[in-house]
Amino acid sequence: VRCFPDWGMKLGDRDASERPDAANDAHMSPPHNLIELLRSQQGMPHASATELWQSAPAQPAFEHEFARLDHEILRRVVDSTVLPQVTPRYGIEQPLHVEADRDPRMASLARLLVAADPAEAFALLDVLHAEAGSLRASCMWVSEPAARDLGDLWASDEVSEFDVTLGLGRLQQSFRKLCLEADHNDRPQERLRGRILIAPLPGEQHLMGAVFDAEMMWREGWDTHCEFPEDNATLIKLVKRQWFDVVDLSLSLAFNREDWMPRMAQTIADVRRASLNPALVVVVRGRVFFDHDGPLPELIHSVGADGASTAAVLVVPSFQASAARS
Repeated sequence: VRCFPDWGMKLGDRDASERPDAANDAHMSPPHNLIELLRSQQGMPHASATELWQSAPAQPAFEHEFARLDHEILRRVVDSTVLPQVTPRYGIEQPLHVEADRDPRMASLARLLVAADPAEAFALLDVLHAEAGSLRASCMWVSEPAARDLGDLWASDEVSEFDVTLGLGRLQQSFRKLCLEADHNDRPQERLRGRILIAPLPGEQHLMGAVFDAEMMWREGWDTHCEFPEDNATLIKLVKRQWFDVVDLSLSLAFNREDWMPRMAQTIADVRRASLNPALVVVVRGRVFFDHDGPLPELIHSVGADGASTAAVLVVPSFQASAARS
């Protein structure tokens, strides 16, 4: 029964593996006196969430636990329910903007990443990665949003392009550390899924998108080749000399490179002409595809690609959807 029908609410569900006992019920309880506080506010003008929470009795330890539970419930719902449903449905048909209510700590992460001393940034990244619970979740909810935040700081003239590159390098360093600590046992023992060439578009100085995609495809069992060609000629030599089933070309995850679309289109055309594989599938990636408000297939078609992924965890479904059309 809705005790507060005029209040915006959400449903938090118990994990199916947890037994419905008193311990778990207590674990899911709200902070002390929060229900009483809500009752006292009923019928009054809606206060902001911040004002409401600040007026609640101070319970530091419990507040931290409640915030952790809230994050865990959201992550569980997204990983187990949302992603499996939306990735096959949308694939490359439209952009997938899966940004949940952001952790307030993310607001300061971008500025910490460009600070003279990165110690605080790395400490916060360690905490956020641990709470995310998986490499896939860390990419989607921590590293890639932080990259976009760095780009937003540059767009508002708060940092220089050098600062953005420095911050992205630190994000990549943290991601590499996470990869070393991640469990490799779930990777298929045999590489049966074909060969993929992953590279930033020649001229792109931000390499993080290629690094993320290479790790995700490698973990899916692909024969993954990650290269950083300095120009189109170098990239063309790669596809002339080796057979690839798919080429993944990425642009910056921080900057919207909309003005680079003609350059990307020319590169893709050159790669297709030179490829040993006449049925080569090309998947593209970058913030420009994440930010795109119009129909994503039109943007994909304009550069001559077969598909686009808006996050590293969607590279595989994007390619599968593209291959099905080939």
